[in-house]
Amino acid sequence: MPPRKFQIPANEMFWEEAVKRAGLEGKTIHTLESMSSGSKIIPSQFLTFRVLCVPHQAHMFDAEKWELTEHMIPRNHQRHVMEAKRLTSQKARLVDPDHVDAWSIIPTTDEEIVNFAIVDWLQAVCLRMPGVHGQWIASRYRFRARFGPNELEARTDGALRIFEEPERVHALIECKAIARKDALPAVQFQEAAQIVAWLMQRHRPETAKAGGIFMVSEDREEVFLTFGTLDRHYLRYLQNKDAPKKFLELHTYGPFRIDSAGHMEQLASIVLAYVLRSACLEKIDRYIHWEIDRVDGDRYAEAEDHGFPARLVHETYRNAILEDKERWDGASIPKIREDLKDLVASRGAEIGEVVPRYTVCLVIDQQCRDSIVNAFEDPEESKHGGGPGKGFVLMIDPMFVPGNREGYCKVYAS
Repeated sequence: MPPRKFQIPANEMFWEEAVKRAGLEGKTIHTLESMSSGSKIIPSQFLTFRVLCVPHQAHMFDAEKWELTEHMIPRNHQRHVMEAKRLTSQKARLVDPDHVDAWSIIPTTDEEIVNFAIVDWLQAVCLRMPGVHGQWIASRYRFRARFGPNELEARTDGALRIFEEPERVHALIECKAIARKDALPAVQFQEAAQIVAWLMQRHRPETAKAGGIFMVSEDREEVFLTFGTLDRHYLRYLQNKDAPKKFLELHTYGPFRIDSAGHMEQLASIVLAYVLRSACLEKIDRYIHWEIDRVDGDRYAEAEDHGFPARLVHETYRNAILEDKERWDGASIPKIREDLKDLVASRGAEIGEVVPRYTVCLVIDQQCRDSIVNAFEDPEESKHGGGPGKGFVLMIDPMFVPGNREGYCKVYAS
């Protein structure tokens, strides 16, 4: 009887069963005797990653789950994609039936061809879009991470960078010249290793950021998208710190076939939404940190103590992104304020504590997003500029007491 093919666990129960069969009870990523590189991962090593791989069909993609709602895609590009779909359909109808093979996909054993094809397509989708300041590159990033006595090395086939942050990777690319079904489970081992090594870097995805982990995989003529959210307890596990047992769930959607106009339209919308969100949040962060530095230099220059704790603010500032289209579309300011208070209370804190983790609520609607996308790249330029160069958000005061004021205001990034 042939040996049983290793099944990637999709939930904690299946993972526990796999660990028991492999005799790995009590083992962690830090107690392995040896560790292979990213492309040569074996099942026992994969299990210590504590990664769960959840597969989904392409049509099951949930934009709201990953905070990539449809309104983040500019309407003019939606029309452009629809036009491209119609043109593709027209071309297909004009093909001579006797030469239909000319439109079929020609297999290749050269992984670099697949690699450059997906990078070129990703870059083409984003290249002419206003506000898309990302760059998909085919450079092979090498991540190294130390786990106990071992070092894990993983190399990617490409990455997404935001122009103003060349040192930070926002997404990974992995390519194979063969069909994914023929490369399982090894391809999932490799992708998991790349993501785990990425999470151990200084510039890692933020914790609790839905869809902060993103990977684009092309396997022959099919594209797969993998999303995940980094849990702080899981990160502590990777760092060999005490933490409750947590897993990293990687949700993979696909296949998106490159010869299907409908699939490629959906794929383009998802990719654009992700890049726009990354660029938008990066720009907001840049403006906030610029303001922190400016306050440090101007307002607290003559402070008697240690001055403004800029480093503390820089290192502890985090975005807590909440997105629920049904709940907040057209919601009133009081409704949003109450939801913020409920969120803070659910996380064991209160508004106005001595060392608050949450002090303001920034509301970004379509108008705000467009203003941020079109704002000056350099905060210093925005300081002296105006008009379309100024981005803004709505700020809601969570400690508002009804009276003569509204309890919210428009804040310009300048």
